[in-house]
Amino acid sequence: MWATYAIYFAVIKAVNFYIFKKLTRDFSPITQLVNTFLFSIPFAFVILLIFFQIPAVTPSFYFFVFCSAALDLVAFFLTFKAFKMEDISLLAPLSAFIPVFSLIFAALFLHEYPGALKIMGILLV
Repeated sequence: MWATYAIYFAVIKAVNFYIFKKLTRDFSPITQLVNTFLFSIPFAFVILLIFFQIPAVTPSFYFFVFCSAALDLVAFFLTFKAFKMEDISLLAPLSAFIPVFSLIFAALFLHEYPGALKIMGILLV
């Protein structure tokens, strides 16, 4: 079952890279960012209301959400610029390094250390 999901994710991610590359030619990064959020936020909110309860959060939650949003904004603009300048065949394989960076940051900031099997799986990808 996991192989089906992995293949599905790989195909969807490849299509996503292609669409993103096409959009960089026609739209500015601000236009694309606003459109992305205008279409995704209502769907996420509806799913939250249907399947989950709105959780109670602490004030530190809002600080961390703001920090995450700021980092995502910087990452989006850098990604947009990279897709505008380079070929998709050079950029798409770099997304395979996301688990490696997640592993490093989880160890540094969250003190979460995966076992040898998990590290081998991440490096295999």
